[in-house]
Amino acid sequence: MHLLVGTQAVAVALNVVVVNMAAPGFLAAYPSGWAAPGQVSSLNTDAPGQTRSNLVVVPVGADGSIDIHVSAAADVVVDQVGAFYPRTSNNPQFGNLEPIAPRRVLDSRTCLGLTTCSGNPLPAGTWTTVDFTGVADPDDPTHTVPSDAIGVALSVTVDQPDGRGYLAAVPADFAASDPSALNYEANQSATTLALVALSGGRAKFRTSRSAHLQIEVLGWFRGVHPIDDPFGQFVPVAPSRLVDTRKPTGSPQLPAGVPRTVDTADAGVPLTAVGALVNHAAIRSAGVGEVQTASIAQPQPPAFRNLSLGATNQTRAASTITRLHDATYTFTSTVAAHHVSDLIGYFQGITDPPLADNETVAMDGFQFAYNAYQNGGVTMSDDARWFYRPSDGILFDRTNGTTVDLYSNYPYSGRVSGDGRTVVHETSKLFGYTGVSAYDPITATEEDVAVTSDEVSPATGNSWVVGMSTNGRRVLLASFAALTTDAPGPASLGYFLRDRTAGTTSLVPVPSDAYSMGLTADGSSVMWVTNVAPSQTRPYGYALVTRYRLSDHTSLSRELDTLYPMITYDGDASLVLYRVMENAGYNLYRLDMATGTSTLITSVDGTALPNSAGTTITFWSDSRLRVIDLDGNVLDVVDRAWNGRAPDNASSPPVVSSDGTVIAFASEATNILRPATTGYHVYVHTRTA
Repeated sequence: MHLLVGTQAVAVALNVVVVNMAAPGFLAAYPSGWAAPGQVSSLNTDAPGQTRSNLVVVPVGADGSIDIHVSAAADVVVDQVGAFYPRTSNNPQFGNLEPIAPRRVLDSRTCLGLTTCSGNPLPAGTWTTVDFTGVADPDDPTHTVPSDAIGVALSVTVDQPDGRGYLAAVPADFAASDPSALNYEANQSATTLALVALSGGRAKFRTSRSAHLQIEVLGWFRGVHPIDDPFGQFVPVAPSRLVDTRKPTGSPQLPAGVPRTVDTADAGVPLTAVGALVNHAAIRSAGVGEVQTASIAQPQPPAFRNLSLGATNQTRAASTITRLHDATYTFTSTVAAHHVSDLIGYFQGITDPPLADNETVAMDGFQFAYNAYQNGGVTMSDDARWFYRPSDGILFDRTNGTTVDLYSNYPYSGRVSGDGRTVVHETSKLFGYTGVSAYDPITATEEDVAVTSDEVSPATGNSWVVGMSTNGRRVLLASFAALTTDAPGPASLGYFLRDRTAGTTSLVPVPSDAYSMGLTADGSSVMWVTNVAPSQTRPYGYALVTRYRLSDHTSLSRELDTLYPMITYDGDASLVLYRVMENAGYNLYRLDMATGTSTLITSVDGTALPNSAGTTITFWSDSRLRVIDLDGNVLDVVDRAWNGRAPDNASSPPVVSSDGTVIAFASEATNILRPATTGYHVYVHTRTA
């Protein structure tokens, strides 16, 4: 179907209905000349003879038209409810969006927003009028719908209808016949995005069958405002699929309650965008449920919904407008299902964001002295005073800007202790071998660490640091030297625990095929991972995570149903994090070592690192650092570069303080801050706990 809608608008808002579709399938609405049928979908049916509707915003093609495609024979009804126009000197600039966090303003089940209410479903055919003036953003009570708002963006749900019918959503003074904003089936909840013009700040709603009604405000459209203010202006993009959990074929459904974060930057959405318009479909639901979409993961149980699933094994689609957090949004479903999310466009924010916003964009940078080798990472004391870069042995005191050159000839494995009182680093020994020393930056004293219990430093065999306790007392070493009488044979690698207070060195029984070795922050245990080969009962093999307690020399191993997991752990290794490739992306799990149970936390776009207290998790990708709690709720998002892109030169993984409030990384990139920096710097971000 080819529809001419005019050449002035950049996009049109349509209520589209398919009636009596001959087979399960989809309808796609797309700009003429921009896309092909099946690339994205606008609404879905899952049984023959169904009537389904959705509000869709379609960018207008170059010839002023749009195309509508159905995958099976059906009648199609199209109602235009609005249009988005470009900014020109002749345009009075109506309609820029002010998005807010979703705010429920009416719920007939609880009588919210109703002056007369029994808690029963609303009678069929009766109008319910809602005054939106003064409705406040849940995140900012001073951000309210003004009296001159010309329209609102809503999520409207019809709940428990007693028969098949439709919903009307119109301005309060609308007197003509009521076009349908949503079509629904008997006894099945349904949700739609509604863009509704206001009359005196009010709009009215009615259902053709008796049903409960819920309304959430997603934002409002402003009246006349200056031509040079682009905030909230809609920018259409070539419709693109951002998420499809069905791929690769055979992928499991996204579990209930697990948030999925979606990054829109690769589809052309700038970091300054305040909102996005997406079409979201849940496919083959495991039961009755709902989906929430917002800038960050929402508390459960949910306080709003953007999509309803009214029956088991149902496929439903609904458009929604969501605020963005650094060009990302998050969706969560109360029931397991596959999910598809298509980007339609975004709403502009401020064009030149403040670059010194310590909460989301820029981080404090300070010059970090360096030698010729510049690509090492950085370690940090818990109070973010001391920073040590093992690639060249430079210790930096952030409080007074002084440096100490300890010289490291074995890059990457030195570190500063959590209390800042010890730096372990590699040193050159006779005959070119490498030893390990411990330096106290307060007293400026140093001692050998890679030594036997009688304080003898072997003349042969390289040694290096694997881990250190927070107080610097215990150091885990890897060494080819015979540091104990029971050390492996000549030229064999062994792992040793040096207790600097007791003056003892002991062999740790780490298997030769182990990897991801480390010492817990409290110094109580050594961790490692081994793989178990495939067998008839476990055809893909599995991994064993082992915690070896130094106090009683006992081991506890737990199985992970994956190979070569990348693990991290908290201060005493009671919590172990690992990630698994699932649903065409990585999922982050937490393993309880005491019980052996694993719990899915969230999907991730990078590597995870818990703080030693085990209360927060920082995970990082090329362009972003995110801080979440153990339930997957996003606490903070930090862009590595001011423009939201990946750093343009080498950058280290982050380090995190014990309480999770300080994050730092090292980089030689020039685009971390603006104006551009050159040379090697450490960037520090302090967040509120």
